[in-house]
Amino acid sequence: MWRHIDVNVLGVAAAALLLSYSFSFAPPTVVVKSASSMLGSASVGMNAAVDENPFNTLAQQLVNKERELQVRESVLDQREFVLDAREAPMALYSLLLGLAVCLLVLFNFYFDWRREKRSSISPFVVDVRGA
Repeated sequence: MWRHIDVNVLGVAAAALLLSYSFSFAPPTVVVKSASSMLGSASVGMNAAVDENPFNTLAQQLVNKERELQVRESVLDQREFVLDAREAPMALYSLLLGLAVCLLVLFNFYFDWRREKRSSISPFVVDVRGA
């Protein structure tokens, strides 16, 4: 009985040693990749063709339509870029105009406050010394 177990243990140890030795030259991913490529190249190929009709050319029609839409989209992107370049100075002008209006409103509040301050000092002066 021990003899049978020792042989199995030695066999497993030898297999593990050989696998680790083989993986030191090529990682497992490369081994699996090469094995799958060998199996793929060993398969039998088959080819079938069907006459063209509206149903089996639908994918090609969709690809052509998608290319056409991409061309249209690129043309529209170029037009938008040109229009954005034209509108950039207008945005700057409107910003400057808005700042000027805000500045004028602030000046108006300041001058109103200053006028109110000066007029409130002596609107009704009564001289009581002469009476």
